[in-house]
Amino acid sequence: MGFGDFVDDAIDFVDDVTDRVGEVVEKTAEWVEDKARKLGLGRVADAARMVGRAAKALTIAPTPILRGGQFTIEQILATCGEGEPMERGEAFRDGASAFKAVGERLVAARPGSAWQGTAAKNYANKVSEQENDVAVMVDADTDMATNISDEADLVYRLRELLTRQHQWLADIGSWTQYLGAGGAPGRVMQVEIESWAVGMAMMECLPAAWNTWSDARGIADKIDTITRDEYTKTANEVTISDSTGDFDPPRGAQLETDPQVIRGYAGVQESVAEKTADAGRKVNFVAVRVANNHGLICAKTITAVAKAEAERSRATSQLKSLAADLGVKLYSAADKYEGVDEHEAQRFRQQMPGRR
Repeated sequence: MGFGDFVDDAIDFVDDVTDRVGEVVEKTAEWVEDKARKLGLGRVADAARMVGRAAKALTIAPTPILRGGQFTIEQILATCGEGEPMERGEAFRDGASAFKAVGERLVAARPGSAWQGTAAKNYANKVSEQENDVAVMVDADTDMATNISDEADLVYRLRELLTRQHQWLADIGSWTQYLGAGGAPGRVMQVEIESWAVGMAMMECLPAAWNTWSDARGIADKIDTITRDEYTKTANEVTISDSTGDFDPPRGAQLETDPQVIRGYAGVQESVAEKTADAGRKVNFVAVRVANNHGLICAKTITAVAKAEAERSRATSQLKSLAADLGVKLYSAADKYEGVDEHEAQRFRQQMPGRR
């Protein structure tokens, strides 16, 4: 049964209760008993079986009609997850902070004036790509946390509304239960008042539940967009060259570059790889926590967050591998700068203007 079907059934129940109020007075008591039996509410004390999952302790109404309204509210509450504080995607916020640290470390990876030429330019381009990708990951993680937090607010407000309406029906029942003692007219009055109360509660609860479900789907759509345009795109566009000599010196050129400078950049890339891995570890099982805490009313979001986690992990793995690969290639390049044939070096120096 979908959520819409559930809402329709709940509305039918309220309409049924209200319509039957106008029936013959002498049948009122029998009808109430029959309705209670059909709803399984004959033993009101036993009807608390679904209350345990609610965020707060609920008071059970003392009469079948009010209990029927409460039962509907509890069914909605059962879709709103459990536990406080609410899951707000703080893991993604921590991930954003960790990726910011990666970006800050990458500043030291930019080649300076001590290393120039084609190889240095190639490396500078890779660092620029890294910085752009990391900035995307920061934005994506931040947006994920914001959307999950927004959904937490939706669910929390719905829980509070449902709990208030549930308590209100119990409060109504605390005095309407005595109206039936006045004979058939009193029972009719009791049915009318309680049916009105249930109807009013449903007018509050059902639209709120529907709106929460709809708004949560909108949030899920936003998360899907983040996944597609940021995590997946980053994972797909990170390129690791098959060449082992991307930053090697051209033969006889750039001989005044200190190999230790290049080794320094290699060390920075090793650090970037470690920090990227740390950023990846910040986000784990968020979808599971959203499922438990936000509930099935946010089912689409649960799926969207799970996919986002998977694609984020893939993007993080690619970025880590890229940094590690750059480190290896830079160490290799440094060794080659250091081992350039001295004869070629001397000839290169003689050919340069002012170097005789």
